[in-house]
Amino acid sequence: MICGEGTRLFSCLFLGVMQARAARLRYTLDRDSDDYLAVYKQRTATERINSQAVELGIERPKLRNGRAIANLNTLIYVLINLRALQRLRELSAETPA
Repeated sequence: MICGEGTRLFSCLFLGVMQARAARLRYTLDRDSDDYLAVYKQRTATERINSQAVELGIERPKLRNGRAIANLNTLIYVLINLRALQRLRELSAETPA
């Protein structure tokens, strides 16, 4: 929302207060805490999975049936896990025992 002509003053003030709170939260966040690191690790893992889903073209499935979408997603996640397993096996084969 842009504060300008036709915008109520209260809306502009409320928006400013909410932006100030969010900015303060970002600066006061303890990025070395265990809770933050756990959430960050989980978030980055989710983002990696989502980027793989985009790469495979399943970000927006073109199916209409909910069961078909669930089946497709299950197959895709199996494929993603198999790729991860393959990378781990390749890494373990490269490192000397």
